[in-house]
Amino acid sequence: MILPVFFYFVLIIILLDKSINKFGHVFSYVSIYLLLAFMVFRYGYGNDFFNYETLFNHYKYFPSLDFDFEYLYKYINIVLPDFQYIVGVQSVLFVIAFFLLLKTMKEYEVNPSLVSLLFFLNPYLFLIHLTAFRQSMAISIFVMFFCFYILSRRKFFLILGGIIPCLFHKAAIIYLLIPILYFFLSSLWSRSVGVKVIFISIIASLSLYLLETLTVGIFSKYMVYIEGGSLQAVSVTNVIYICLLSFFIFSSKPLFFKDLKVYRYTYLFSIISVCFMVMSLFFPMISRLTLFFDFFIPFLLVCSSYRVTLNYTGKQVVVIIPRWCVFSILTSIYLIRNITFLKSEIWYNGFGIYRSIIL
Repeated sequence: MILPVFFYFVLIIILLDKSINKFGHVFSYVSIYLLLAFMVFRYGYGNDFFNYETLFNHYKYFPSLDFDFEYLYKYINIVLPDFQYIVGVQSVLFVIAFFLLLKTMKEYEVNPSLVSLLFFLNPYLFLIHLTAFRQSMAISIFVMFFCFYILSRRKFFLILGGIIPCLFHKAAIIYLLIPILYFFLSSLWSRSVGVKVIFISIIASLSLYLLETLTVGIFSKYMVYIEGGSLQAVSVTNVIYICLLSFFIFSSKPLFFKDLKVYRYTYLFSIISVCFMVMSLFFPMISRLTLFFDFFIPFLLVCSSYRVTLNYTGKQVVVIIPRWCVFSILTSIYLIRNITFLKSEIWYNGFGIYRSIIL
């Protein structure tokens, strides 16, 4: 079973926090190497592994085959000698993106243990990266360019982050909206929560229309990921998770963010992801699109405080939600999602047993 290995792996990652032990740097390197080994040496793990391996062979021996505009993914298939190198490239990009974002957020006093816990316990975030090769590469590249933008404040990186991921996965065309949203970010932030939700919902809907129009049939292929017989249980879990996540995001306030623009970006990405989650309840094929912005949710949650303003007998009362309570609830729901994830036959067949080239 993957669960014992998975949770042991998460516990090791938590040790990278220097506030827990004085050997923080040592455990940081150990965590990186464990994560790389876990990802690089996997074989036949995930639903799409052998499909991508077959695709690799097609493009290796028939390079003239059409691959839409995903040119960069096509060419690395042609250049690299074996599919296991593709696995390695995807793994390295993912690890670099995660730790670069972690390092970038370090100046905002982000707690790496909590980020890692929320990130790796979510089966619909981390495990899907192990099977969605092109999408994972596109997301990792966007995250890396976003980090470069935060560190340098050069809009050039934001533009590259919108263009280059499309050359790995055509659905990443949604990132082209980010440079556009950049110019509306300040004015949008001053609006009420209702206006924000309406505006972002419109953007998300237009994004879906753009994706379906420019990349015909992109959603139909995701229909195979609907969880068959366990759909009802999974849907209930998803509804609970979306409601809790939405509440925590909307009640979040910047706590450690020194630069509010960074907070606003992570907040915006998180809301877009939640909008896609809601849409996926009615159109399950959209669920994979949430992955494009899910990467930032753990960072927003860890770097925020939580308070809700209530009107009580004509007076405004501010209710502060303890952070330990937020993380305890989220950890619990993630554990439940892991159970429902592996109860689904389609996911269990792909992820229930870890397989590796060295085992």
